[in-house]
Formats: sequence, C-alpha cells, structure tokens
Amino acid sequence: MNDFTKIEPYRVLFPIGLVFGCLGVYVWVAYALLKGNSYPVQRHSHLMMGSFLFSFVAGFLMTAVPKMTASFRAKPYEIFVAFMLILGISFFVNWGRSEYFYSMSGFSIACLVFFFIRRFLNRTKNPPAFFPFVVLGLMCGLVGCILLAVNGPSDLANPLVLFGKKIYFEGMILLLVLGVGSRLIPVISGRGVVPDPSEIQTALKNFALGMVLIAAFALESFQYVLVGGILKSIVVTWVAVFNWGIFEAAKSKSRLAVGMRISGLMVLFGIYMSVVQSAFAIHWMHLTYIAGFGLMTLTVASRVTLAHGSYDLSFEAHSKSLWISGALILTAAATRVAAPFISSGYVRHLAYAGVVWILALTVWGVVFVKRMIWKGSDQPSC
Repeated sequence: MNDFTKIEPYRVLFPIGLVFGCLGVYVWVAYALLKGNSYPVQRHSHLMMGSFLFSFVAGFLMTAVPKMTASFRAKPYEIFVAFMLILGISFFVNWGRSEYFYSMSGFSIACLVFFFIRRFLNRTKNPPAFFPFVVLGLMCGLVGCILLAVNGPSDLANPLVLFGKKIYFEGMILLLVLGVGSRLIPVISGRGVVPDPSEIQTALKNFALGMVLIAAFALESFQYVLVGGILKSIVVTWVAVFNWGIFEAAKSKSRLAVGMRISGLMVLFGIYMSVVQSAFAIHWMHLTYIAGFGLMTLTVASRVTLAHGSYDLSFEAHSKSLWISGALILTAAATRVAAPFISSGYVRHLAYAGVVWILALTVWGVVFVKRMIWKGSDQPSC
C-alpha cells in the first residue's frame, strides 16, 4: 500500500496530463466527424498547452526541484492544489472564456514558481546551472498569461498580444526544454554530467542565452519576423550543440536515448523550417511541438517514472512500447505538417494526425501508468 504522505507529484500529474493530451487532439477528430462544431483551434491550443504540457511540467518540476535543491519534498496538499488547478484550467477551456483561461493558467504557473521559491530558500545545495532556463520559462508563461488576460487574446494588431502569445505558447516550453535537455540529453545518452568548475558562470551564460531568446520573441512580435527567427535559431542551435551535445556520439543506444536525440533534432528542424518558410510557420512549428516537445515530454516522463519508481533502467533499452509510441508520434508530426501542402482534406489530415497521436499516448500510457501506480517491488510485466 502506498503511503499517501510520501506520494510523488509525477504519479498524480502525469496520468492526468495523458488524459488531456488525448482530449486536446480529439477536438480535431470530433470536428472532422461533426461539421456543425465550431472550429476548435483555440480549444486545441489551450488544452495542449494549459492542460497537457503543464501537467507534465508541474509533475516533473515538483518531483525534481526538491531533489535538485536538497530541500523538502512536495506536500500532499500541494499536489492536490496542482491537480485541482489543472482541472480548473480545463474547465475554462471548455467554457470558452479565454480571459479566464489565461488568468487560471497564470495563477497555476505562479503557484509553481512559489513552490520553487520555498524549496530554493530552504536549499542545502544550489540548483544546477541549467536552471535559469527553467526560471525564465516559467516567467515567460506567467507574463504571457498576464498580457493575454489584460489585453484580450483576439487583438492581433497589438504587439503586446502577439508577444504574450509567443512567450506563452512557444517561449515557456522552449526554455524549459532547453534547460531540462541540458541535463537529461547527456545523461540519457550515456555521457553523464561533466563536473563544471565554473557552474556560476555557466548559469549566468544560460541566463543570458535565455534573455536573448526572449528578445527574439519580442522582435518577431514587433514585425521583425526574420531577424527574430534567425536570432531564435542561433540561440537554440547554440544550446543544442554546446549544452545538449546533440551531435556528439551517444554512448547509450537505448530506445530512450534515441528518442531523446530525435526529439532534440525535431525541435531544431521545426524552428529552422518556420524561418525558411515563414508563410507556413505555424505548420512547421507543429514539428517542434509534436515530434520535439511531445516526444521529449514522454522520454523525460519515462526516465522519471522508471528512476523514481525504483525500476531497472535497462527497460529503456529493449521496451517495444517506447519504440512504438515514438514511431507513432513521428508519424503524427509528419501527418500534421503535411496537411497544408495537400490540395484537399486539410481538416481530415488534422484528424488523422490526432488519431495517431492518441494511439501513441495510449501505448505509452498502458505501459507507464501502472509503473506510476506501483513501484519497483510490484513491477508489472510489459
């Protein structure tokens, strides 16, 4: 029997994230089947960012930050509050009131920031050098929500609204991925974490890179789209090469390591193509969202579930579920990106991509959710 007072956040928040990850793309399937429904682009983006991705972000950070700061673990009431806030965000998505959605999302991010501040003030060691990316990512999400709640998300002639959308829907997760990837891509690839004698300088450098990336989003929002896009590409490439070591030989050939590396490359490729073909930027960015952020989310969640659940990490090397779910995610990404380039059936292809994405999450969930419920001594077969 699990001790509820010692339950870890990922065991509650990852499963609810899976549910909303499926619902967030099911809206396209429903729209393709039931033509009378309203166009669901807003509901889709809100569910995927505010419910799906935020559930995994909160689950990971609330599990990892106490260990990274050697402070106290998440309290049961904090996990319960996070769970209820995610449900609240989803309620406002379905209500269709954007200002309430952004207000609730901003409040949820603020609670996560407060969670980190409490651990930081009680730390017995400093967080790792990649953490400035995480802090800046959360700040982007919070400021973006404030800008969109105050100005209204529909006023696209207002550069502040465009900036709010940029830093909430793209900047927050991209900065988090740059930070978390800086630690986990080398670790999962088998290269480990190289001791850094100048960790403070590295943290300051990462903070500077994060600020340059935010400046790139500002340039894009104030009509300097090409300059901002190039600057964004340079920053992400720098981090991928020098922090992630994305082009270095991996010592581990596990399926999780391969998935992590592919997800990093897809983050890069989607951003590059959104700059090269700016007229199709939103479509190319779905390569970054689905095959980059989506695949990396599941690979990180896989490692968290196995490591914190006291499971043998050799599972990463031979699991068929990791290979199948990864292949399905890449298929969903390719289908979604191809949709605008096909002469007819655009919405139908969004629905196809949605079905494949749901299959990917289902395959992954069937194997990993039971590992979130039971720990290693009760290890279920795969």
